[in-house]
Amino acid sequence: MKTMGTLGMLVGIVAMASTALGSVRHVNCDVPGQTITKALKTAQSGDTIHVRGTCEVRGSGEDGIAITCGSSTLFIAERVTTAENARGGIFVIGTSTAAFDTGTVHTTQNTFGILTLGHSSLTLGRNMPTILAEDNTLDGILVADTSDLRLDGGAITAAGNRRTGLGFGGTGGLGNTRGIILSEYNTEGARAEDSSRIAQLIAGRMTIRNNTIGIIAANGSDIRLTTEAAITDNGTDIVLIFGSRGIFTVQQSPQETPDESASALSEKNSLQSRPAKQGRSEGGPIHALAIGQAYRDHPELSGAT
Repeated sequence: MKTMGTLGMLVGIVAMASTALGSVRHVNCDVPGQTITKALKTAQSGDTIHVRGTCEVRGSGEDGIAITCGSSTLFIAERVTTAENARGGIFVIGTSTAAFDTGTVHTTQNTFGILTLGHSSLTLGRNMPTILAEDNTLDGILVADTSDLRLDGGAITAAGNRRTGLGFGGTGGLGNTRGIILSEYNTEGARAEDSSRIAQLIAGRMTIRNNTIGIIAANGSDIRLTTEAAITDNGTDIVLIFGSRGIFTVQQSPQETPDESASALSEKNSLQSRPAKQGRSEGGPIHALAIGQAYRDHPELSGAT
């Protein structure tokens, strides 16, 4: 009896551990009946979804792909397209993770191309995955509410978004160690506000060009571009306001004509914040509305903040 009691206790412990660790599910969009949305709707905390094949989620309602409740999705698909969704092409919230390992993700004509909130993370691995976030109503990629975007490799292009190519708010952050970033033809190429941070180091590369404003930091945010970066041909290249700070290293190709701001940056000067002409951050908070709406739609995740 004592042996059976001990065995029962061990079985219970193993069952509890299995539940805590979650399960791994595989989705191949090339197989009839298998879809990302179907797998994610039943995902539990700790579950991981592996996505393969060629996938398209178009006009599905609120979000194209919603990764929630502490689950993770690993994209090893050949191509994933999310388009014409009311809020996010890809929506990550509630200590969840979207990891991109191979293939191409194209998110377009959504309100947000990729929206990441609630202590969640986006990661790009070293097998050169590609994200193209273009022509979205507001932001190509918005990372806020203590969430992070990390590039250990891969490439991101944010183009033609009506507000911001890459946005970080509410202590959100970017860490680019080995990736390639291009942000162009947006109203703002990149924005960090409310104690957010943009950091590029080791071997990361970034080009911000042909935006109305190249890069803006507001409300105590920090921008450090210490490796190859080009911020050029924007209406205004760099704006630092309300206690924000930046350290920039800008390299220009020989055919480009350096303007006054780029020349100063090429000397690796540390720039201090300057007062805003109108006494407020131009454009206002880029993440507050998104966070409020997201948690109204997902009240079960409100504890994540």
